[in-house]
Amino acid sequence: MAIILSSPNAEFQSTQDDINKYTAIVTLWTVAIACVIFCFRAWQWDIPLRFFSNINCIFFCSLGALVLMNPASTEKLLTTGLQLNHRPDGKQARKWSLLMALLAMSITAAIGAYTSGGLSTQAANWVLILPLVGGLIGGLKIAYFTIGFSLASCFTLYLLEYYFGQPTDLTPPQFVTSQQQLHQSAQFIVISMVSLSFLRQVKKSQQSLIKNLHQLKAEVNARSLAEASAEQSNRAKSQFLANMSHEIRTPMNGVLGVLNILSRQPLSVDQQKHVNIGLTSSKNLLSLINDILDVSKIEAGKLQIEFINFDILQLLDDVTHHWQNRPDKALMIFRISNPDNIQWVSGDPVRIRQVIDNLLSNAIKFCASKPINISARLEYQHKNYLFQYEVHDAGIGIPANKLDALFEPFTQVEASTTRQFGGTGLGLAISNNLMQLMQGTLNVKSTINVGSTFTLTMPLTTATNQPETLPDAATIQTKITTPQNIKILLVEDNQINVEIALGLLEPHAFEIEIARNGRLAVDQVFNNDSYQLVLMDCQMPVMDGYQATKTIRANPLYKSLPIIAMTANAMLGDREKCLQAGMSDYLSKPIDPDLLDQKLSHWLGNQPMALTPDGPKS
Repeated sequence: MAIILSSPNAEFQSTQDDINKYTAIVTLWTVAIACVIFCFRAWQWDIPLRFFSNINCIFFCSLGALVLMNPASTEKLLTTGLQLNHRPDGKQARKWSLLMALLAMSITAAIGAYTSGGLSTQAANWVLILPLVGGLIGGLKIAYFTIGFSLASCFTLYLLEYYFGQPTDLTPPQFVTSQQQLHQSAQFIVISMVSLSFLRQVKKSQQSLIKNLHQLKAEVNARSLAEASAEQSNRAKSQFLANMSHEIRTPMNGVLGVLNILSRQPLSVDQQKHVNIGLTSSKNLLSLINDILDVSKIEAGKLQIEFINFDILQLLDDVTHHWQNRPDKALMIFRISNPDNIQWVSGDPVRIRQVIDNLLSNAIKFCASKPINISARLEYQHKNYLFQYEVHDAGIGIPANKLDALFEPFTQVEASTTRQFGGTGLGLAISNNLMQLMQGTLNVKSTINVGSTFTLTMPLTTATNQPETLPDAATIQTKITTPQNIKILLVEDNQINVEIALGLLEPHAFEIEIARNGRLAVDQVFNNDSYQLVLMDCQMPVMDGYQATKTIRANPLYKSLPIIAMTANAMLGDREKCLQAGMSDYLSKPIDPDLLDQKLSHWLGNQPMALTPDGPKS
């Protein structure tokens, strides 16, 4: 029977130890006093075996009580005599004194039962009560030992009775009744003490449980408050990023828009050179802004990977064409291996392109005008496609002790590298995170002054539906530049954005009307059913673009009217929010002229849509 109950509270456990200590002391003295009475009667009735066993029990019970009362003073003497390791806290003395006392009780109980008539007598009940006493004075572990003593005593008495018959009761006949009453009284006292101790321990355990529940509730409340605070902080951070993204993209739309408009006009060589420099610098700034937003989304766990069908060969061809025609182009040697004739796959082409562009940009930056070897391999492997893209440059190389930190955000090889080559150290960190999200890997091998090799490896799945062959750029341009009395409604409240949009649309000779807010846009659409397309901003006064689109779609006459979002909202979920509001497509600012042309071609000319970073999945 386990009397000492464990508690997680240290203060309560200390109180428990004190209570059990005093309980054990009282119990040992009680048993010793009972044994004195039995010893006196055994001497009076001339029963030597019973007399000496009770003397032995009195000695060890008294010793155990004294050790519990002052364990430190008896520890050294007891451990020396038993050749045990000395412990200043007295635990060894307490343990061994209790075991010896219980062993003496067990022997005394067995002898008392045997000399009183065997297992069927009142005296034999002491053998059964011993485990209770053991639990009372020593707890669960001591109780286990006492159970062993009791079983051994019972088994010994059984064997003696089996082989030699029931023993004779040595108690004088005239004292048998009073002796039984004495046994009953002593046993009642011990059982009562056990019961009271158990109830007291249950009460203390309940108090401890209530206290711990209060502490747990307080901890849960504190954790809930911390989680709510963290969630509020994340929401504030996300809102801040969304606002910053919107506010930065709006002026960037003006800068890039003006430069794109200028680049389409006849310019002198020097003017064209200056416009190209402005375009390159603006795109680099926009790329930096996108990288910072990507890092924030990755840290918040809000960057998601799409799985759409795309032409992997077309993507690689676009990459090759783009990098071979850049003003800062280097000597790049592209090789594509495609033994299984793989073309249409399912994955996230935008993010794959982002990683490849980061690797190529990094190679150009550090190759010092030396050749760059690029190889791509597509093959069928384990029921999926395996895509591997390798970029090898003959640049400055990376020290071996810097490779592990290369994919950490804002990390450069050293400060001098940043001063000489520039860069924020975000590209590789983002690329590595994107590869992990796409179940791929990004590895690097490098040797100082020899060069570096970056290898992208990732799985791709088979495209579920392979789109038809897309028209080439010339077909799209011819189609879109052919005036067909097309009337477009431009919904935009910012005057600079209006000027930029008009400039980008000017080559197409469309008839364009302008609405300065969503309410005016709704009125103009309902009053003029000749619009073939609406370019809709999202954040506007009076009525925003989302509500304006929902209002237009509520009219059955305009269920199929193409409405393209043209907004500076470019955070995660903004495109989906536009589509859920009923918009047909989505364009983020700064507006890419080529992307705008492709979307106009798709929605006005009903042509198949070329793959674009955020175009429709048709």
